[in-house]
Amino acid sequence: MPEAAVLVADEPVLLRRGMTSAEYFAGEETMIPHNLIDGDLYRMPSPRRIHQDAVSNLHERLKQAARAQGGDVILSPMDCELADGTVLQPDLGYIVPERSGIFTDIVHGPPDIVIEVISPSSRRFQRERKMAVYARFGVPEAWVVDPPNRTVTVFENQDGAWATETTVAFGEAIPSRIMDIGDGGLA
Repeated sequence: MPEAAVLVADEPVLLRRGMTSAEYFAGEETMIPHNLIDGDLYRMPSPRRIHQDAVSNLHERLKQAARAQGGDVILSPMDCELADGTVLQPDLGYIVPERSGIFTDIVHGPPDIVIEVISPSSRRFQRERKMAVYARFGVPEAWVVDPPNRTVTVFENQDGAWATETTVAFGEAIPSRIMDIGDGGLA
């Protein structure tokens, strides 16, 4: 197969600078993932199978757990407006029952858990840029799922920064203080 025909995910593309969340929400609905960070609008590459398999397994487990304990599960592309000029779309997320009012047509404020499944091409963007924004806006817990390395890293927020970080291998229980989903179906 010629080199150009090999499917490789692209880096996120910066589409526009200086955009407000009002401008973002005035646009058309789309299934193409986007993130608006401090006024910079990024189009994310389409996820590949390894990414979607992890999202699917985690979503199934999150939904089962949410049926048992309540709360809302977020599945991308779903907008989470953290501030004017910042709207992120985590791959998955969870909102505890006591805060379910923040989830109307979109999520207004930080979810209690955000889950980012890392794709090789957007690893740096997700690990560095998006994770810093989640911390800054007070997301209590973030999970970074890394299918190529078969690991899940759970971050806990303290005062706008990730204070603790625990990594487990696929097949081990995900060490969340907010939602117990066992190994997340990632065995």
